[in-house]
Amino acid sequence: MVFCTAPLPSLATVTDEDALIAFYRATDGDYWTDNSNWLSDAPLNTWYGVTTDEDGRVILLDLRENGLWGSLPSELGNLTSLEGLNLSDNQLNGTIPSELGHLTNLTWLNLDSNQLCGTIPPELGNLTSLTELYLDSNQLQGTVPTEMGNLTNLEVLYLDSNQLSGTIPPELNNLTNLSEWSLLGNQMSGCVPEAWMDEGWSDWENDWEILGLPYCAAPSPPLTVAALSAFYRSANGDNWRDKDNWLSDAPLNTWYGVITDESGRVTGLELPYNGLSGTIASELGTLGHLERLLLHGNALRGGIPPELGNLSSLTRLSLWNNQLDGMIPSELGKLTNLEWLYLDSNQLRGTVPPELGNLTNLAVLWLDSNQLHGTVPPELGNLTNLLGLRLSGNQLSGCVPAAWRNVVESDLKEVGLPYCAAP
Repeated sequence: MVFCTAPLPSLATVTDEDALIAFYRATDGDYWTDNSNWLSDAPLNTWYGVTTDEDGRVILLDLRENGLWGSLPSELGNLTSLEGLNLSDNQLNGTIPSELGHLTNLTWLNLDSNQLCGTIPPELGNLTSLTELYLDSNQLQGTVPTEMGNLTNLEVLYLDSNQLSGTIPPELNNLTNLSEWSLLGNQMSGCVPEAWMDEGWSDWENDWEILGLPYCAAPSPPLTVAALSAFYRSANGDNWRDKDNWLSDAPLNTWYGVITDESGRVTGLELPYNGLSGTIASELGTLGHLERLLLHGNALRGGIPPELGNLSSLTRLSLWNNQLDGMIPSELGKLTNLEWLYLDSNQLRGTVPPELGNLTNLAVLWLDSNQLHGTVPPELGNLTNLLGLRLSGNQLSGCVPAAWRNVVESDLKEVGLPYCAAP
């Protein structure tokens, strides 16, 4: 005689079921708005709000707006395969169990709009897979734990409408992936992490202004200091007319000619007519937030570093009236935000790179008084926003783009080249 028996549930599944039963009882499950199949012999994935994987492990518990009361039991920490936990908009009270820090697979945790109190458990800093964390609209007290700086994958952080106090931990500066955040309705002090300055949430300025907290002054980034120091040395900084604070420990915005934004990032390097000589250091290409590079009226020599093509934020590049030689780097064609380009009055040779045709925001292009030769690339016909153009004093041939007929100020008559025939 053969007896057929159903497969026994795994120990992990039993643990998940035990955790759910403890949760049901702790939150007055008999009175939930919907408690279909809970505490029954039905598979867990038929219990209302529960989702399991193919092994029967609970991966999602979503009981938002379901009339939950009572407190969160520590047994929730046994649901170690849980990826999402949403208990928002209920009447839960008591504290957040530190055992939730065991849920290392959790990617989003939403406990907002309840009556939770006590402090935020530092153990939540163990949830390094977390991308969304909502603890807003509760009665949480105390300080924000420094361990939350470990949540480097976090994209959304809502802690508003609680009773939190103290300073914002500097460790939260590690949360560089944040796109939404709010701290309103607390008693926070100190300053807001500088890394949050770039966040994409359209209302962040309102949150910041209502908070009334400044952005933290960040120390000068080592790579930025290294790039400026390399530039100083390559351009013979000791001989500059004005070199106030260069290579000192003073804030970068006190170094002569260096401009920073409110978060300390270098946005301008303006040293015209300052006695610069030597060469332009390739390290300048690491100043990724640079918007203005004005080095005209000096005695710089050597080539234009192709690394300047990495300065994607650049709007103005002025290198005219130096002794620069070599070819115009094709990499400058990557500077698609560029509006002014002054390379005139140097000793530049070779042809005009067709990649300059990518600079469709260009309003001013001065290449005159160099040693350029060859034809004007037809790709430069894409520069339809040009208002100022100078090409004279070179050995250019061929024709110039017909689109340049409307340039307000140009020296095309001196260049003496015809307009290209329309294709």
